[in-house]
Amino acid sequence: MARPAPLIELTDEQRTLLEGLSRSRETAHSLVRRARIVLRAADGEHNSAIAQALVGLGEDGVGQWRRRWADAQAPLAALAGQPKRLRAAIEELLSDRPRSGNPGDFSAEQICHRTYALTNAAFYDLKNTCNHIPLLI
Repeated sequence: MARPAPLIELTDEQRTLLEGLSRSRETAHSLVRRARIVLRAADGEHNSAIAQALVGLGEDGVGQWRRRWADAQAPLAALAGQPKRLRAAIEELLSDRPRSGNPGDFSAEQICHRTYALTNAAFYDLKNTCNHIPLLI
């Protein structure tokens, strides 16, 4: 038997911030989608209905964000009356967590150096090649 979904309760301040995030065109799409999940969960929708309404998302994904919000309700409630800190906490809560796995083989600096070297080498070769091709006018 499936366990019941955690109950989501939002303060007016939290709802206002989440509604702003869900309508934002400047916020990352993942945060917008997650804000919509929390809003729908707070309105009492089931995970399956939320997943169906937000195409491309499964019930497990909806449940994950519902649980994360439910687990963080007390710390978020402690930030009442502090809109900037509350918004930062909500954005952090709805952001991706660091992923496991091996770190990359190259640092960002090494990638930049290699890209620059390859781009310049390709340009130099193209420039020399073009000098040997006669123009047909």
